[in-house]
Amino acid sequence: MSATAAPLPQTVATRETSRLRVLFVHSGNIFGGVENLLLAVARHRTAAAGFDPEFAMTFEGRLERELRGSGVVVHDLGHVRIRRPDLVWRARGRLARVVRDRAIDVAVTQSSWSHAIFAGPLAAAHVPVVRWAHGLPHRHWLERLAARRPPVLFVANSRFTADAVEQTMPGAAVRVCYGPVTLESAVADRATNRRQVRASIGTPESAVVFVQVGRMEGGKGYSEHLDALARLPSGVEWECWMVGAPQGAWQEQFQTALEEQTRQGGIDRRVRWLGIRHDVPAILSAADIYCQPNTYPETFGVTFIEAMAAGLPVVTSRIGGARELVDGSCGCLVEPGDVAELASVLSRLAADPAERARLGAGGPARARQLTDPALQVPALVSLLLDAADARRAS
Repeated sequence: MSATAAPLPQTVATRETSRLRVLFVHSGNIFGGVENLLLAVARHRTAAAGFDPEFAMTFEGRLERELRGSGVVVHDLGHVRIRRPDLVWRARGRLARVVRDRAIDVAVTQSSWSHAIFAGPLAAAHVPVVRWAHGLPHRHWLERLAARRPPVLFVANSRFTADAVEQTMPGAAVRVCYGPVTLESAVADRATNRRQVRASIGTPESAVVFVQVGRMEGGKGYSEHLDALARLPSGVEWECWMVGAPQGAWQEQFQTALEEQTRQGGIDRRVRWLGIRHDVPAILSAADIYCQPNTYPETFGVTFIEAMAAGLPVVTSRIGGARELVDGSCGCLVEPGDVAELASVLSRLAADPAERARLGAGGPARARQLTDPALQVPALVSLLLDAADARRAS
Protein backbone atom coordinates (compact mmCIF):
# COMPACT_ATOMS: atom_id res chain seq x y z
CA MET A 1 0.00 0.00 0.00
CA SER A 2 2.95 2.29 0.51
CA ALA A 3 6.30 2.69 -1.17
CA THR A 4 9.67 4.13 -0.33
CA ALA A 5 10.14 7.52 -1.93
CA ALA A 6 12.95 8.17 -4.35
CA PRO A 7 16.19 9.49 -2.84
CA LEU A 8 16.27 13.17 -2.09
CA PRO A 9 18.07 15.37 -4.63
CA GLN A 10 21.74 15.84 -3.95
CA THR A 11 22.21 18.60 -1.42
CA VAL A 12 23.02 21.91 -3.08
CA ALA A 13 26.03 23.59 -1.55
CA THR A 14 25.19 27.08 -0.35
CA ARG A 15 27.41 30.07 0.02
CA GLU A 16 27.05 33.65 1.10
CA THR A 17 27.04 36.57 -1.30
CA SER A 18 27.16 40.29 -0.63
CA ARG A 19 23.98 40.83 -2.65
CA LEU A 20 21.97 39.00 -5.28
CA ARG A 21 18.98 40.87 -6.69
CA VAL A 22 16.65 38.38 -8.35
CA LEU A 23 13.56 39.24 -10.38
CA PHE A 24 10.86 36.55 -10.41
CA VAL A 25 8.66 37.04 -13.48
CA HIS A 26 5.18 35.57 -13.29
CA SER A 27 1.64 36.12 -14.55
CA GLY A 28 -0.11 35.87 -11.17
CA ASN A 29 -3.62 35.37 -12.51
CA ILE A 30 -4.31 32.19 -10.51
CA PHE A 31 -3.33 30.94 -7.07
CA GLY A 32 -1.96 27.44 -6.51
CA GLY A 33 1.20 25.53 -5.75
CA VAL A 34 3.55 27.75 -7.77
CA GLU A 35 2.17 30.84 -6.12
CA ASN A 36 2.64 29.31 -2.67
CA LEU A 37 6.30 28.63 -3.50
CA LEU A 38 6.85 32.22 -4.62
CA LEU A 39 5.25 33.50 -1.42
CA ALA A 40 7.52 31.24 0.61
CA VAL A 41 10.55 32.69 -1.21
CA ALA A 42 9.38 36.20 -0.36
CA ARG A 43 8.51 35.48 3.27
CA HIS A 44 11.70 33.57 4.01
CA ARG A 45 14.13 35.66 1.95
CA THR A 46 16.31 36.40 4.98
CA ALA A 47 17.24 32.71 5.16
CA ALA A 48 19.90 33.46 2.52
CA ALA A 49 22.33 36.26 3.25
CA GLY A 50 22.33 38.98 0.61
CA PHE A 51 19.26 37.64 -1.20
CA ASP A 52 17.06 40.44 -2.52
CA PRO A 53 14.03 39.06 -4.41
CA GLU A 54 11.70 41.26 -6.43
CA PHE A 55 8.65 40.25 -8.44
CA ALA A 56 7.28 41.36 -11.81
CA MET A 57 3.67 40.46 -12.56
CA THR A 58 1.07 41.02 -15.25
CA PHE A 59 -2.09 40.50 -13.18
CA GLU A 60 -3.34 41.91 -9.93
CA GLY A 61 -4.90 39.57 -7.42
CA ARG A 62 -4.24 37.49 -4.35
CA LEU A 63 -0.59 36.72 -5.13
CA GLU A 64 0.25 40.34 -5.82
CA ARG A 65 -1.47 41.45 -2.60
CA GLU A 66 0.22 38.84 -0.43
CA LEU A 67 3.64 39.51 -1.94
CA ARG A 68 3.30 43.20 -1.16
CA GLY A 69 2.13 42.28 2.32
CA SER A 70 5.35 40.35 2.85
CA GLY A 71 7.36 43.52 2.21
CA VAL A 72 8.98 42.71 -1.15
CA VAL A 73 9.04 44.97 -4.20
CA VAL A 74 6.39 44.07 -6.78
CA HIS A 75 6.50 45.59 -10.29
CA ASP A 76 3.30 45.86 -12.31
CA LEU A 77 4.04 45.10 -15.97
CA GLY A 78 0.45 45.70 -17.01
CA HIS A 79 -2.20 43.32 -18.21
CA VAL A 80 -0.94 41.12 -21.08
CA ARG A 81 -2.79 39.11 -23.68
CA ILE A 82 -0.75 37.42 -26.39
CA ARG A 83 -3.37 38.22 -29.03
CA ARG A 84 -2.74 41.90 -28.29
CA PRO A 85 0.81 42.67 -29.53
CA ASP A 86 0.55 46.23 -28.23
CA LEU A 87 0.07 44.97 -24.66
CA VAL A 88 2.95 42.52 -25.04
CA TRP A 89 5.37 45.18 -26.30
CA ARG A 90 4.28 47.62 -23.60
CA ALA A 91 4.91 45.00 -20.88
CA ARG A 92 8.29 44.13 -22.36
CA GLY A 93 9.25 47.79 -22.30
CA ARG A 94 8.24 48.07 -18.64
CA LEU A 95 10.29 44.97 -17.82
CA ALA A 96 13.34 46.41 -19.60
CA ARG A 97 13.08 49.56 -17.48
CA VAL A 98 12.74 47.52 -14.27
CA VAL A 99 15.84 45.49 -15.11
CA ARG A 100 17.82 48.64 -15.91
CA ASP A 101 16.65 50.74 -12.98
CA ARG A 102 16.83 47.98 -10.35
CA ALA A 103 20.17 46.48 -11.45
CA ILE A 104 18.79 42.95 -11.61
CA ASP A 105 21.40 40.18 -11.43
CA VAL A 106 19.24 37.19 -12.40
CA ALA A 107 15.69 36.76 -13.67
CA VAL A 108 13.56 33.68 -13.03
CA THR A 109 10.60 32.78 -15.26
CA GLN A 110 7.92 30.40 -13.99
CA SER A 111 6.29 29.01 -17.13
CA SER A 112 6.52 28.74 -20.91
CA TRP A 113 4.16 31.76 -21.05
CA SER A 114 6.34 34.09 -18.99
CA HIS A 115 9.53 32.78 -20.61
CA ALA A 116 8.24 33.13 -24.18
CA ILE A 117 7.11 36.70 -23.60
CA PHE A 118 9.91 38.07 -21.44
CA ALA A 119 13.12 36.09 -22.12
CA GLY A 120 13.86 38.34 -25.12
CA PRO A 121 14.09 41.69 -23.33
CA LEU A 122 15.92 40.05 -20.43
CA ALA A 123 18.53 38.61 -22.79
CA ALA A 124 18.84 41.98 -24.55
CA ALA A 125 19.65 43.53 -21.17
CA HIS A 126 22.31 40.83 -20.60
CA VAL A 127 20.46 39.45 -17.59
CA PRO A 128 20.86 35.66 -17.18
CA VAL A 129 17.49 33.92 -17.28
CA VAL A 130 16.74 30.87 -15.15
CA ARG A 131 13.55 28.92 -15.72
CA TRP A 132 12.01 27.42 -12.60
CA ALA A 133 10.40 24.30 -14.04
CA HIS A 134 7.20 23.66 -12.09
CA GLY A 135 5.46 21.63 -14.79
CA LEU A 136 6.18 19.16 -17.54
CA PRO A 137 7.33 20.29 -20.99
CA HIS A 138 4.53 20.01 -23.53
CA ARG A 139 3.94 20.43 -27.25
CA HIS A 140 2.05 23.70 -27.02
CA TRP A 141 3.23 26.43 -29.37
CA LEU A 142 4.19 28.57 -26.36
CA GLU A 143 6.71 25.91 -25.34
CA ARG A 144 8.21 25.96 -28.82
CA LEU A 145 8.39 29.75 -28.71
CA ALA A 146 10.04 29.66 -25.28
CA ALA A 147 12.59 27.15 -26.55
CA ARG A 148 13.96 29.74 -28.98
CA ARG A 149 15.67 31.45 -26.04
CA PRO A 150 16.84 28.66 -23.75
CA PRO A 151 17.58 29.65 -20.16
CA VAL A 152 21.07 29.39 -18.75
CA LEU A 153 19.66 26.94 -16.22
CA PHE A 154 16.50 24.95 -15.48
CA VAL A 155 15.74 24.60 -11.77
CA ALA A 156 13.45 21.57 -11.57
CA ASN A 157 11.04 21.23 -8.66
CA SER A 158 11.58 17.44 -8.52
CA ARG A 159 13.67 14.67 -10.02
CA PHE A 160 10.55 13.69 -11.98
CA THR A 161 10.43 17.14 -13.61
CA ALA A 162 14.18 17.14 -14.23
CA ASP A 163 13.99 13.83 -16.08
CA ALA A 164 11.26 15.20 -18.34
CA VAL A 165 13.22 18.37 -19.12
CA GLU A 166 16.38 16.37 -19.88
CA GLN A 167 14.48 14.04 -22.21
CA THR A 168 12.81 16.81 -24.20
CA MET A 169 15.72 19.27 -24.16
CA PRO A 170 18.95 17.26 -24.44
CA GLY A 171 21.99 19.18 -23.32
CA ALA A 172 20.06 21.62 -21.14
CA ALA A 173 21.58 22.48 -17.77
CA VAL A 174 19.16 21.13 -15.15
CA ARG A 175 19.41 21.06 -11.37
CA VAL A 176 16.90 19.76 -8.85
CA CYS A 177 15.84 21.90 -5.91
CA TYR A 178 12.65 21.24 -3.97
CA GLY A 179 10.79 24.48 -3.47
CA PRO A 180 10.46 26.10 -0.06
CA VAL A 181 7.08 25.73 1.59
CA THR A 182 5.93 27.82 4.54
CA LEU A 183 5.43 25.10 7.14
CA GLU A 184 2.84 26.72 9.33
CA SER A 185 2.25 25.10 12.66
CA ALA A 186 -1.25 23.75 12.22
CA VAL A 187 -2.62 24.95 15.57
CA ALA A 188 -1.37 25.29 19.10
CA ASP A 189 -4.24 23.21 20.50
CA ARG A 190 -5.32 20.60 17.96
CA ALA A 191 -8.16 19.24 20.07
CA THR A 192 -9.75 22.66 20.49
CA ASN A 193 -9.24 23.45 16.80
CA ARG A 194 -10.84 20.14 15.85
CA ARG A 195 -13.96 20.92 17.88
CA GLN A 196 -14.26 24.49 16.64
CA VAL A 197 -13.70 23.78 12.95
CA ARG A 198 -16.01 20.78 12.92
CA ALA A 199 -18.72 22.71 14.75
CA SER A 200 -18.48 25.54 12.20
CA ILE A 201 -18.93 23.05 9.34
CA GLY A 202 -21.50 20.89 11.09
CA THR A 203 -19.37 17.77 11.18
CA PRO A 204 -19.57 15.41 14.19
CA GLU A 205 -16.40 15.11 16.24
CA SER A 206 -16.67 11.32 15.98
CA ALA A 207 -16.64 11.26 12.15
CA VAL A 208 -13.53 10.26 10.22
CA VAL A 209 -12.89 13.20 7.91
CA PHE A 210 -11.21 12.86 4.53
CA VAL A 211 -10.01 16.12 3.00
CA GLN A 212 -8.75 17.24 -0.40
CA VAL A 213 -7.44 20.72 -1.23
CA GLY A 214 -6.85 22.21 -4.66
CA ARG A 215 -8.21 23.42 -7.95
CA MET A 216 -11.12 21.59 -9.55
CA GLU A 217 -9.22 19.62 -12.17
CA GLY A 218 -9.89 16.07 -13.30
CA GLY A 219 -6.26 14.98 -13.06
CA LYS A 220 -6.29 15.56 -9.30
CA GLY A 221 -8.47 12.49 -8.83
CA TYR A 222 -11.67 14.04 -7.51
CA SER A 223 -13.94 11.58 -9.29
CA GLU A 224 -11.84 8.59 -8.18
CA HIS A 225 -11.83 9.93 -4.62
CA LEU A 226 -15.62 10.17 -4.55
CA ASP A 227 -16.01 6.76 -6.19
CA ALA A 228 -13.80 5.19 -3.51
CA LEU A 229 -15.74 6.89 -0.72
CA ALA A 230 -18.99 5.51 -2.11
CA ARG A 231 -17.51 2.02 -1.68
CA LEU A 232 -16.68 2.39 2.01
CA PRO A 233 -18.47 -0.04 4.35
CA SER A 234 -21.83 1.21 5.56
CA GLY A 235 -20.76 1.05 9.20
CA VAL A 236 -18.04 3.70 8.79
CA GLU A 237 -18.98 7.17 10.05
CA TRP A 238 -17.23 9.59 7.71
CA GLU A 239 -17.39 12.93 5.93
CA CYS A 240 -15.31 14.44 3.16
CA TRP A 241 -14.30 18.10 2.90
CA MET A 242 -13.48 19.43 -0.55
CA VAL A 243 -11.53 22.68 -0.19
CA GLY A 244 -11.22 24.89 -3.26
CA ALA A 245 -13.40 26.57 -5.83
CA PRO A 246 -13.73 26.49 -9.61
CA GLN A 247 -11.64 28.98 -11.57
CA GLY A 248 -13.47 29.40 -14.83
CA ALA A 249 -16.55 28.00 -16.53
CA TRP A 250 -15.13 24.58 -17.35
CA GLN A 251 -14.14 24.01 -13.71
CA GLU A 252 -17.63 25.05 -12.64
CA GLN A 253 -19.04 22.40 -14.98
CA PHE A 254 -16.60 19.87 -13.55
CA GLN A 255 -17.71 20.55 -9.97
CA THR A 256 -21.36 20.32 -11.02
CA ALA A 257 -20.61 16.88 -12.46
CA LEU A 258 -18.87 15.86 -9.23
CA GLU A 259 -21.86 16.97 -7.17
CA GLU A 260 -24.10 14.88 -9.39
CA GLN A 261 -21.73 11.95 -8.88
CA THR A 262 -22.18 12.22 -5.10
CA ARG A 263 -25.97 12.18 -5.50
CA GLN A 264 -25.86 9.11 -7.71
CA GLY A 265 -23.50 7.42 -5.26
CA GLY A 266 -25.71 8.24 -2.29
CA ILE A 267 -22.99 10.20 -0.50
CA ASP A 268 -24.09 13.78 -1.22
CA ARG A 269 -24.92 14.42 2.46
CA ARG A 270 -21.44 13.33 3.52
CA VAL A 271 -19.43 15.50 1.08
CA ARG A 272 -18.98 19.15 2.03
CA TRP A 273 -17.92 21.67 -0.64
CA LEU A 274 -16.12 24.30 1.44
CA GLY A 275 -14.98 26.59 -1.38
CA ILE A 276 -11.93 28.81 -1.01
CA ARG A 277 -10.63 28.91 2.55
CA HIS A 278 -7.90 31.07 4.01
CA ASP A 279 -7.58 28.85 7.09
CA VAL A 280 -6.30 25.73 5.32
CA PRO A 281 -3.86 24.73 8.12
CA ALA A 282 -6.76 24.77 10.61
CA ILE A 283 -8.97 22.82 8.20
CA LEU A 284 -6.29 20.18 7.68
CA SER A 285 -5.64 19.87 11.42
CA ALA A 286 -9.33 19.21 12.04
CA ALA A 287 -9.42 16.38 9.48
CA ASP A 288 -8.08 12.81 9.73
CA ILE A 289 -6.83 11.72 6.28
CA TYR A 290 -5.61 13.67 3.26
CA CYS A 291 -6.61 12.00 -0.01
CA GLN A 292 -5.69 13.19 -3.51
CA PRO A 293 -5.57 10.20 -5.89
CA ASN A 294 -4.12 11.88 -8.98
CA THR A 295 -4.64 10.36 -12.40
CA TYR A 296 -2.23 12.91 -13.91
CA PRO A 297 1.16 13.30 -12.22
CA GLU A 298 1.92 16.23 -9.98
CA THR A 299 5.47 17.36 -10.63
CA PHE A 300 5.78 18.24 -6.95
CA GLY A 301 2.69 18.65 -4.76
CA VAL A 302 2.60 21.51 -2.25
CA THR A 303 -0.70 20.23 -0.85
CA PHE A 304 0.98 16.95 0.11
CA ILE A 305 3.60 18.88 2.07
CA GLU A 306 0.96 21.01 3.79
CA ALA A 307 -1.00 17.91 4.78
CA MET A 308 2.14 16.27 6.17
CA ALA A 309 2.97 19.40 8.14
CA ALA A 310 -0.55 19.31 9.62
CA GLY A 311 -0.01 15.75 10.81
CA LEU A 312 -2.28 13.96 8.34
CA PRO A 313 -1.53 10.65 6.64
CA VAL A 314 -1.37 11.28 2.88
CA VAL A 315 -3.00 8.96 0.37
CA THR A 316 -2.16 9.62 -3.26
CA SER A 317 -1.18 7.88 -6.48
CA ARG A 318 2.14 6.25 -7.25
CA ILE A 319 3.05 8.68 -10.03
CA GLY A 320 5.03 11.87 -10.56
CA GLY A 321 6.63 13.86 -7.79
CA ALA A 322 4.48 12.15 -5.16
CA ARG A 323 6.79 9.14 -5.34
CA GLU A 324 9.60 11.39 -4.08
CA LEU A 325 7.58 13.00 -1.31
CA VAL A 326 5.31 10.34 0.20
CA ASP A 327 6.89 7.29 1.80
CA GLY A 328 5.89 4.72 4.37
CA SER A 329 6.64 7.10 7.23
CA CYS A 330 3.82 9.47 6.33
CA GLY A 331 1.37 7.96 3.88
CA CYS A 332 0.26 5.40 1.31
CA LEU A 333 0.66 5.25 -2.45
CA VAL A 334 -1.85 3.49 -4.70
CA GLU A 335 -1.96 2.72 -8.39
CA PRO A 336 -3.50 5.61 -10.35
CA GLY A 337 -7.09 4.91 -11.35
CA ASP A 338 -7.38 1.80 -9.17
CA VAL A 339 -10.50 2.76 -7.22
CA ALA A 340 -10.77 -0.65 -5.56
CA GLU A 341 -7.28 -0.33 -4.07
CA LEU A 342 -7.96 3.26 -3.06
CA ALA A 343 -11.18 2.27 -1.32
CA SER A 344 -9.36 -0.52 0.49
CA VAL A 345 -6.67 1.85 1.78
CA LEU A 346 -9.21 4.49 2.87
CA SER A 347 -11.33 1.85 4.59
CA ARG A 348 -8.33 0.45 6.43
CA LEU A 349 -7.18 3.88 7.63
CA ALA A 350 -10.70 4.89 8.64
CA ALA A 351 -10.93 1.79 10.84
CA ASP A 352 -7.41 2.06 12.33
CA PRO A 353 -6.81 5.22 14.39
CA ALA A 354 -3.45 3.88 15.57
CA GLU A 355 -2.16 3.62 12.00
CA ARG A 356 -3.51 7.09 11.21
CA ALA A 357 -1.66 8.42 14.25
CA ARG A 358 1.58 6.70 13.22
CA LEU A 359 1.53 8.07 9.69
CA GLY A 360 0.39 11.49 10.86
CA ALA A 361 3.21 11.69 13.39
CA GLY A 362 5.78 11.08 10.65
CA GLY A 363 4.48 13.86 8.42
CA PRO A 364 5.91 17.03 9.99
CA ALA A 365 9.49 15.71 10.04
CA ARG A 366 9.18 14.52 6.44
CA ALA A 367 7.80 17.90 5.35
CA ARG A 368 10.68 19.75 7.02
CA GLN A 369 13.23 17.38 5.49
CA LEU A 370 11.91 18.09 2.01
CA THR A 371 10.93 21.76 1.98
CA ASP A 372 12.08 23.66 5.07
CA PRO A 373 12.60 27.25 3.82
CA ALA A 374 15.66 27.58 6.07
CA LEU A 375 17.30 24.96 3.84
CA GLN A 376 15.61 25.39 0.48
CA VAL A 377 15.82 29.18 0.08
CA PRO A 378 19.64 29.14 0.46
CA ALA A 379 19.81 26.14 -1.88
CA LEU A 380 17.79 27.99 -4.52
CA VAL A 381 19.85 31.15 -4.11
CA SER A 382 23.07 29.16 -4.53
CA LEU A 383 21.86 27.90 -7.91
CA LEU A 384 20.85 31.41 -8.98
CA LEU A 385 24.24 32.72 -7.92
CA ASP A 386 25.89 30.04 -10.06
CA ALA A 387 23.86 31.28 -13.02
CA ALA A 388 24.86 34.89 -12.36
CA ASP A 389 28.52 33.96 -11.98
CA ALA A 390 28.50 31.94 -15.20
CA ARG A 391 27.09 34.88 -17.16
CA ARG A 392 29.62 37.28 -15.64
CA ALA A 393 32.46 34.93 -16.53
CA SER A 394 31.31 34.74 -20.14
